[in-house]
Amino acid sequence: MADAPEPQHAAKKQKRLCRYREEWVGKYPWITKAISDEMKAFCKVCRREFGVSYGGGADVRLHASSKIHCANTATVKTNTLVSSFFKKQDDSMYDKIAAAELTSVFHCVAHQQSYRSLDCAMKLIPKLYSDSAIAKLVSCGRTKAEALVTNVLAPLASDFSKSLESKDIFFSIATDASNKGNVKTFPISVRFWTPEQGIQTRVLDFFEQAAESADAVTDTLLNKLKEHKLSFHNVSAYSADNAARVATLKEMFAFAEVEYHALLCHVPTRWLSLLPAIDRLVNTWPAVWSYFLSLGQEECPRILFDALQGNEHGEEDQCSKLEVTLFFLQNTLKIFNCAVLSLESDSLTSIEVYALMNGLRTKLQQRNKDAFFGAKVDHILLSSDNLRVDRLKREFTTFYETAEIYLEKWFNFSETGHLFNIQCFNLKEKKEISYRQLTAAVSTLQMEDELDMDELYNENCVLQDVLRNLEINSHSVGELWAQALRSRSAFPQYAKLLSFILSIPVSNAYSERVFSIMKGAWTDVRNRCSFNLVRSEIKVKMNLVMNCAEFHKYILGKTGVLAAVKSSAKYGDMPPQPRVGRLVLDEESASCSSREAEDSECAGSAAGRASQQ
Repeated sequence: MADAPEPQHAAKKQKRLCRYREEWVGKYPWITKAISDEMKAFCKVCRREFGVSYGGGADVRLHASSKIHCANTATVKTNTLVSSFFKKQDDSMYDKIAAAELTSVFHCVAHQQSYRSLDCAMKLIPKLYSDSAIAKLVSCGRTKAEALVTNVLAPLASDFSKSLESKDIFFSIATDASNKGNVKTFPISVRFWTPEQGIQTRVLDFFEQAAESADAVTDTLLNKLKEHKLSFHNVSAYSADNAARVATLKEMFAFAEVEYHALLCHVPTRWLSLLPAIDRLVNTWPAVWSYFLSLGQEECPRILFDALQGNEHGEEDQCSKLEVTLFFLQNTLKIFNCAVLSLESDSLTSIEVYALMNGLRTKLQQRNKDAFFGAKVDHILLSSDNLRVDRLKREFTTFYETAEIYLEKWFNFSETGHLFNIQCFNLKEKKEISYRQLTAAVSTLQMEDELDMDELYNENCVLQDVLRNLEINSHSVGELWAQALRSRSAFPQYAKLLSFILSIPVSNAYSERVFSIMKGAWTDVRNRCSFNLVRSEIKVKMNLVMNCAEFHKYILGKTGVLAAVKSSAKYGDMPPQPRVGRLVLDEESASCSSREAEDSECAGSAAGRASQQ
């Protein structure tokens, strides 16, 4: 009998394989999943894969306790990654550093300090304020300071010209001329008004030009307007220091196809220095009188000696004719002085000029009519028997008449002039403007083609309620109109009309201030300053009207300007330093090399301090 077949045994049960588990990372931070196989793990310390399919967590523990892994872990602890040497850049910190450097340069320009003192201060600040992170990183040598003035601050000071590109904003132009050695300089200042900013006067440009002829100045003005993208059709007035240029001004209007009309006359300022001189002489009269008489007839000029004694024959009086004349001038010049001070005020507008000049003329006429020469003079004339009273009165009366003739010659007091007809816009005097007054003002200004008169009438009707509720207080006329027309979109025609009127200049005082700034910036001590640097400083000082603390707060919000401070592009247009003679060449070459080395050293030390922190 054949043997029975052996029974087949059941197949062995297959063991389940393990896969990588994410919770292992919490206990073993050096582990991660292998890319090639999900049943393997990757060790970031050993930089190799190992299997976990059979033991799972046990395989991970086995690898962690291996000699190779322990040795690699010890090596990693003793090494420092290269990334630890680099700190992530803090933009806010570097913006503050850039703002601190730019504000320091602004402070230097605003107070007319030398760049050498700024260079010294920038090196001293990190030592004085060593606990400040910003103070440790600021660096600004002379070369960098000049670059910031010419290529960062000056363009910032010229940003206002972009607002003048609008066809609804008018502006006036004022020029003057002055010599600096053999250089003829010309500033171009503009005056404009907007409801948002009020009355503003700014320096548009400052240029040098050998030719002073009217044709040359005209060509340059037109080119400068074109350079700043400004339209000549938006020019409301032109002011110059020479009346001979009026003829060429007419040619400018003809060239631009604009009808010419006269605007404002030049206002002299010599009265401002005359009254203090008379006051000083009157206050020191006893000493002055005694001094010249003590010189005797041989030392003192005969005319002056006789005048001090009282008459041409040398007979002494109780009060000399010269002293009485000084008392008269001291009293009378006060009304001229007050008028000129008002005319040179930045807040005065063309709307108020007629009333001011007419008031001055009225005071002179009334004094002449009443024969009033001052209380002190009248008292002397009444109590004196020896003075030639009638002759003095005739001389003083002639003074009044001559002054009145002079005013009427150089100022238009007629009721057909534009200054008379724009008085209706003086909100300090009246708050209601009739349409008849409005049309008269528009007609004398020759703006019929610029305005929609029907819309202007509608706006005038609505505006009357606004003007009645306007609080005057101590605000200027320009500020009051800025409040009334705060919503430009509601009164577009009125805003355009007032933009023209309030942009008309009252005097040339602003141009004179430009030359005062130029003299302070371009002294004999700073004779190596380039013209471009002086022009930039004038723009910064005249256009950025704020103190240093306000400028720092203002500049922190200008990200584009701060980026320009941090960029190396600010050195792009730096002019070469002037060199004269072999000796000066050697000295300046050494100076330039020294400055470049200082700036490089500052930049290197700043980078080193940044890496250490």
